[in-house]
Amino acid sequence: MDWLIAAYILTGWCAGLLGSMVGLGGGIIVVPALTLLLNVNIKNAVSSSLISLVATSVMSVSVYAERRLVHYRLGLVFVFTTILGSFLGSYVGVYLDPQTVMICFAVLIGAAIPVMTVRLFQGEKYIDRSVLRTGPVTRTGLLELYGRYPADDTEGGSYYRVRHAKAGAALSTLAGAVSGLLGVGGGIIQVPMLNGLCGVPVRVATATSAFMIGFTGLAGATTYFLYEQFDLSMTGAVVVGVTVGSWMGSRLALLIRTRAIVGILIAVLVATLVRMVIRIMAI
Repeated sequence: MDWLIAAYILTGWCAGLLGSMVGLGGGIIVVPALTLLLNVNIKNAVSSSLISLVATSVMSVSVYAERRLVHYRLGLVFVFTTILGSFLGSYVGVYLDPQTVMICFAVLIGAAIPVMTVRLFQGEKYIDRSVLRTGPVTRTGLLELYGRYPADDTEGGSYYRVRHAKAGAALSTLAGAVSGLLGVGGGIIQVPMLNGLCGVPVRVATATSAFMIGFTGLAGATTYFLYEQFDLSMTGAVVVGVTVGSWMGSRLALLIRTRAIVGILIAVLVATLVRMVIRIMAI
């Protein structure tokens, strides 16, 4: 039993390390690792992953906040629809059979690989060129949002305008549903959406996604807890590992090139997808 607890901690550490670097929360690694390597019931793995998202969020944001990379106003606007989606997704997940949940997770990973591949080649170059370079910013409504890219980063403290905030808030519902159903942070949807659709710089998108996943995870985990699909000892061990891994990953993300991080994650996802498809076909 001691080795099993150690395995849970190690799994959480690896997931937190990689997940915090790219703003995905680590759930996309925790769930298949627990299921495929340690033979945990996928619903218990999902609930443990959702709780670990809270630890990931706290540790990641504590680091990103030092660099003023978190767009709190934008995160709070989006988080309401994300929480709603998380409740809905987790409620559906409670009633689905484990094989169906596993198939859904395999589809998610299959969709994540091309998204992350695009990000690999995109790097950190994208910033909306209609940004305000100098002068005060006047907001005309709740969803008229602006942000400031920190002066110690590549864009020299320029201002940017958040585009398509209403569409982004709507898509956040989908991100929350995916999170609640599969135990991931929703960052696989949130980060590309914030960067590509809303025009938020990629590091700010990653940090803001990390801020939101804590709320998402807590909402989804509540449903699994109420329906008694929750393993307390396993969850505690995973959270310990995720907490340490997230703290380390968030700091490493500020030092390592984004492309290197994303490349590692893509390799992990491809290997995981192959293993998961083999497991599904064997059921």
